[in-house]
Amino acid sequence: MLTKRLLLALVGSLVLAVLLVGCGGDQALAVYLEANRQRLDQPLDPLAEPVEFTVAPGTPAKAIAQNLQQAGLIEDALLFEAYVRVNGLANRLEAGTYRLSAAMTPIEIAAALQNAQAPSVPV
Repeated sequence: MLTKRLLLALVGSLVLAVLLVGCGGDQALAVYLEANRQRLDQPLDPLAEPVEFTVAPGTPAKAIAQNLQQAGLIEDALLFEAYVRVNGLANRLEAGTYRLSAAMTPIEIAAALQNAQAPSVPV
């Protein structure tokens, strides 16, 4: 038989899970962002060289964040996603090819991804 203490712990865990699900993704991201805000000002590698990074048309912010992390440009995809979504930048990230570096902060990378430039063509 379950003891009263174990039963209360199970019920408490269930209530907590329901509250977390019910608060919505954006609110959870806002909480994560606030808890990790100081990391937005820290580059992953201050000595890193720029690399080419491409965002395909229609790529959502979550996938862009994951791709940035896989490319070694940021440390935390969830933090990047939280920053752009909470600050209303997710729909401003533009498709294009960029020169980014792990020496850039996540905030600088987010700013760069809002300014796609057409490739120059020599004439």
